[in-house]
Amino acid sequence: MNISRWKIILLVPLLALLMAAAPSLVDPAPISVPAGLSEQAVAKAITLGVAQRGWIVSKQEPGYMEATLNISMQLLTASAAVPAT
Repeated sequence: MNISRWKIILLVPLLALLMAAAPSLVDPAPISVPAGLSEQAVAKAITLGVAQRGWIVSKQEPGYMEATLNISMQLLTASAAVPAT
């Protein structure tokens, strides 16, 4: 068996161990926002809620927000529509 085959044989278990050690993404708990708040108050509550869970608001427009979560080479972006009151 040549050296490149040995590299492949040793690389497969190493990759499996690295994938098993990576943290998995889970759905965050819902963010509660009381009814009757202004659009600004709802956007502030969403911003605070995602920040407490390690997310970063990456885009914010009136009525729309995107937040990004970056965990060890995994990147997830979610969007939220902020309903007008």
